[in-house]
Amino acid sequence: MDDSTLQKPNVYNRYLPFYDSIQRQAYAEFDEIRMHLSRIIQLREIRPGFSVWSSKLQQFISLYGYYFTKADHLKLIDFYLSILSIDNLSLIDVRICFNLLEVLLNGIEQSFFNCIRCCRFYFSATATQEILDEFRPWLCPFDSAFGDAMYFFDWFLPVNLPPNLHNQGFKLWLPEFLGIWELGSRAIATQKKDTYPISTVASLIVAMMSNGSSCLQYLRNLFTAIKSVYYPSNTGDFQHDIVQFLVELTESFIDRVHLESKADRIWQFKPLQSYRLTEQDITDFVNCAKEYVFISIFNKTYQEDAAKAFRHLTMLRPELVVPAIVEQLFSSVNSINEPHRFTSTLSCLTGITRQIVQQTLNFPQGQTYVLPLLISVLPGIDSNDFDKTSKTFQFLKAILMLITCVDCSSAINIPNDLTEVVQEKIINFLDPSSFTPRVSKLLTDLVQTILEANPIETLKYIMSQTCERIEKIRHDSEATILTDHKGDMELTWCLILFSKLLQARGDTLLVYKSMTLSVFHRCIHIIHKKSYEAIANAAKNLLKSLSYVYPIDYRLTVENIDGPFSDFLPIRVSLFCFQKEKVTISSGMGSTCGI
Repeated sequence: MDDSTLQKPNVYNRYLPFYDSIQRQAYAEFDEIRMHLSRIIQLREIRPGFSVWSSKLQQFISLYGYYFTKADHLKLIDFYLSILSIDNLSLIDVRICFNLLEVLLNGIEQSFFNCIRCCRFYFSATATQEILDEFRPWLCPFDSAFGDAMYFFDWFLPVNLPPNLHNQGFKLWLPEFLGIWELGSRAIATQKKDTYPISTVASLIVAMMSNGSSCLQYLRNLFTAIKSVYYPSNTGDFQHDIVQFLVELTESFIDRVHLESKADRIWQFKPLQSYRLTEQDITDFVNCAKEYVFISIFNKTYQEDAAKAFRHLTMLRPELVVPAIVEQLFSSVNSINEPHRFTSTLSCLTGITRQIVQQTLNFPQGQTYVLPLLISVLPGIDSNDFDKTSKTFQFLKAILMLITCVDCSSAINIPNDLTEVVQEKIINFLDPSSFTPRVSKLLTDLVQTILEANPIETLKYIMSQTCERIEKIRHDSEATILTDHKGDMELTWCLILFSKLLQARGDTLLVYKSMTLSVFHRCIHIIHKKSYEAIANAAKNLLKSLSYVYPIDYRLTVENIDGPFSDFLPIRVSLFCFQKEKVTISSGMGSTCGI
């Protein structure tokens, strides 16, 4: 079978070293699933055969993607549709009746709801009229059936018809439903428990925005009326609702922009051009909401929600939002009266590092903020303020993961023994006999970081020393150390460090095979709980390192960053979009993914 005829296979499988066997296995497994599904429908074996092989089909799609042709895809849809509409099942056996009651009624409502949501795209053009004829007699406001009718309308009415079918779609029921809603809202007293969810209100407001609509002006008036409520000095439960309103409003706007700008899909239509949001509409919306989002940033209780709304605005118009928040950070670095402004602003910047680094036509100057930001946040590393330090490191991590850091200055005057000095300091720092659990956790995290950066050199200087210390402790101690429930603190620390070192890449650990096996043989019989847990973690880490497939070179570019800048300038490729078609794999002990 030609791969070009397949629907949508898992694109990442072809980068595995055994892709040929994966292809053969996928074809054979799908043929087996197809054969058994055909057999169970002929035997009318709903349980357990249908459940088992449907589960295997789900696992197959999870592993291989849609690794079958369009014809097979349509046959599977027809097959499961026939299962949903099957009749004349033999219900004589009491066990069959019990199984149906136990299995089918368990979550059947949500299952059917999801099924109908997917199927109503394919209803006939006359389906809307048929549904209205069926349930319109139920629309009596004094009957409980009224709620059931609206429930079924929500399920079944197709709302994504193309423009040429609008006369057979929503135009048949929208004016009538709006009239019912208006009359009902007048007749029934509004109570707190009957208020609309914030997400629903936000979706309705965004849906009514279009070219020439006055909805945005009403939104401005609303924000002006409640502006004073957004100030952090006004604390109360109500602030959760007004901040959440900003989050839902900006998120709904993002979803609509995405819907109107993405590529066409055959099962959904695009809104008409006259009803789509224009570039000016997007700009006006950002200008309308940004002031209130900026105020909400300094709300200590709902700061994270405000940061989400801020990120949404930045995705729409970074040129209108980023310069202002950067200036606020610069002004808050040395603020004595309001030190919390620095952490609040830094939290928002952590979520928009992509918009800062990415160079676009509308916002090309974003990269000019990178170096000033990196320098200005350094005072945030304060040993007396854990929250500020944590947020500073989060920002540094977020922004440094998106750019290529290259020393562009001359290295002639830099001492050549700097690496050895750093290595010696780290080894001496790890040399004490034991640490408290909290300190040992911090130290092992430090080891993991340098292990990821340069596993070969790290293992060269730390692995040998750690194994030798373990051997020395076992040799100098009495034989009872294996059966001592109290254990040895120095040995426990060395075993914890040993287990962390085994998280290095598998190819770098092969050099220390004999040394590693010797430690396992000598310490596997320890009964001290902490020491035995360390040995167990070491075995788990070793198996993961030797069996996992992972890239050995984590870089944002495959270009030579050590060459002259006339050949390659790293800042010109910051945050280029990832193209999976350009992933390459080199043969050998490890695989290098070049992007």
